[in-house]
Amino acid sequence: MPLKLNENLNDKELSKELEKTEHELEKTERELKETEEELKELEEEVRLNFAGRLAKTFLRSPLTPILATFVLILGIFAFILTPKEENPQIDVPSASVIVAYPGASSADVQKVIVEPLSKKLNELTGVDHVFGMAQNGFGVVTVQFKVGQNKEISLLKLYDRVMQNMDLMPKNALPPLIKPMDIDEVPIYTIAVGSKTLDNGALFNIAREITDELARIENVSVVGIKPENKRQFNVWLDSAKLSAYNLSVFDIQKAISSAAFALPAGKVEGDKLSVEIGFEGYLKNYADLGEIIVSSRGGRLVYLKEVARIEDALTSNIKQNAYVTKGQAYDGGAGEKKEQLTVFVAKKRGSNAVVVGEAIDKKLKEIKAGLPKDVELIVTRDDGYKAGHVVGELTFHLAISIGIIVLLLYFMLGLREAAIVSITIPLVFALTLFAGLLIGQTINRIT
Repeated sequence: MPLKLNENLNDKELSKELEKTEHELEKTERELKETEEELKELEEEVRLNFAGRLAKTFLRSPLTPILATFVLILGIFAFILTPKEENPQIDVPSASVIVAYPGASSADVQKVIVEPLSKKLNELTGVDHVFGMAQNGFGVVTVQFKVGQNKEISLLKLYDRVMQNMDLMPKNALPPLIKPMDIDEVPIYTIAVGSKTLDNGALFNIAREITDELARIENVSVVGIKPENKRQFNVWLDSAKLSAYNLSVFDIQKAISSAAFALPAGKVEGDKLSVEIGFEGYLKNYADLGEIIVSSRGGRLVYLKEVARIEDALTSNIKQNAYVTKGQAYDGGAGEKKEQLTVFVAKKRGSNAVVVGEAIDKKLKEIKAGLPKDVELIVTRDDGYKAGHVVGELTFHLAISIGIIVLLLYFMLGLREAAIVSITIPLVFALTLFAGLLIGQTINRIT
């Protein structure tokens, strides 16, 4: 800038004026540089999209390390708290409508029950398939809804539609039974209860005691036994003897029902004690069944054992018998064969299969201490263990993959780029796990 110097100024004043001018020049240069930097930043922001501007904001923010640490902690907690299971949870609502029509043939059941009911149920929204089956005396219509349909709403719609069309049922048909089929009842844990000396009836009693204990475990939904070889008494009537005493099957049935009838008779109350009094029937054991009086002829009592053969047996589904073989079986030998029943356990929806499996293992150790020495419990299925093993392998291989990527980037691009990737990938997984926990996802072999 032009300078107008006064000739009358002395040297001291001249030097001050020069210094002032230099300061003004330096200030102007700094302002020009700042303006240039601002222009460059504006140009970069114009070129960057939203993601770029967001990344730039975090790069310059002092809160970024704190936020990254917080996200990593969230991911660790989400990994610990997210339920782990072998198979994913799938909503496939389905139910069977069972209608009994005593005395009708399968053709009649198909015509007057299965076909009309199938047609009406197929009109429901969200239905994928409708299957019908007719047999002598009853018909079954199974409705399968589309994947993802709400189970409660679907079953409610099915129940309403069946009730609305009760007028289509024949007069002698019994009220329909609607039995839902829940996919969450798939067992995650099975135990083989085996013995070399006990029969299926005795094993069933032991297995039933085991199921009573397992049902008390938290997040256990369904506990059952397969096959259900329950103990029962079979009464084989002799038709010739029935005719001789002028008795019918209904007379025998009435006599047995009367002997097994239980009746409350009140209670006795005191100041600190109340005792219930009742009549529990005549049948106390196997021998009492034969002593039931079924009739009286000529002043003589007729007992059930005189007109029938009574046997202590099992239920009729013994064709499902199973065995467990130990020892040389896998090596081509005969092995050691034992009678066995299977106890199965299903968990509640959304619960952790690993935690439930560990709780069952702990409970089984307590149960084994009270069982006869000849009874053996063998775990044949443990989805909780498999789920934990799969998740452990996944974590291990994920760490290896991240390590390999970091090494490749270190040799190809440098330490800074490798460090960025080694931090970014775990943070992305942490956010993903936390989001999955919030929306109710589980860690399984699919996810």
